[in-house]
Amino acid sequence: LWLLSTRNEGLKLKFPDQMVKVPVDSQLLFQARKHDIYLTDIIKRYQGNGHLPNNYPVGSKASAWDYSGDSLLILSTDSGIMAITSEGELKRFDIDLPYNSTVLDIYSDDNTGLWISVANGGVYYYEKTKQGFLLFDQFLKDDYITSTFKDQEGNFWFSIHGGGVKMMQRNFKSVRSFTKESGLKDNEVYSICVDRSNGVWLGFKYGWMEYIKEGVFQEYRMPQAADMLGRVLNITE
Repeated sequence: LWLLSTRNEGLKLKFPDQMVKVPVDSQLLFQARKHDIYLTDIIKRYQGNGHLPNNYPVGSKASAWDYSGDSLLILSTDSGIMAITSEGELKRFDIDLPYNSTVLDIYSDDNTGLWISVANGGVYYYEKTKQGFLLFDQFLKDDYITSTFKDQEGNFWFSIHGGGVKMMQRNFKSVRSFTKESGLKDNEVYSICVDRSNGVWLGFKYGWMEYIKEGVFQEYRMPQAADMLGRVLNITE
């Protein structure tokens, strides 16, 4: 697993007891450090050769990003939602979002749709069309969703600051909640990842993580966590 702490450290974890720090330049491999990164830095690392698209917005900050199945690096910036193709071209999307909303996370759904969570506004799901992305619906409107992930069965998982974790079935109709009262370590969850065996990894503060599989909750604190003392902001297998 690749992880990121609020001390801007990239970490590679081999469960259960090995942890290796990785260079800052490697952080884009696991979508890390989603705040206070300038778009120019992202483009340089993404393309590798330092040649930037001619129409990229100079000085624009990216707050969230994800990779889609068609080799697009999709970003939320203070200049709007856009994408960089594998050829280095920049595309802009006219996405329907509340005015002046703060984007917390972007998750690309197998090249069929896009999840965008906003501060104090839940998460919006957009279906992909030939023209771009069309708003399908808004979900979990009262939740502060920090991260989204899809499991092997097509269900969607959401980590929520102050609300634990919620799992929505792929038909969008049924939602199951996991909180401290039901066995979760804490209701302040900052990141989520579903691995290939359908196990759910959760990131908390102070280097704590939790693993959920087949109804069993396992708490785990990363080695050398005392040196981190930060929130686990991003997890990618």
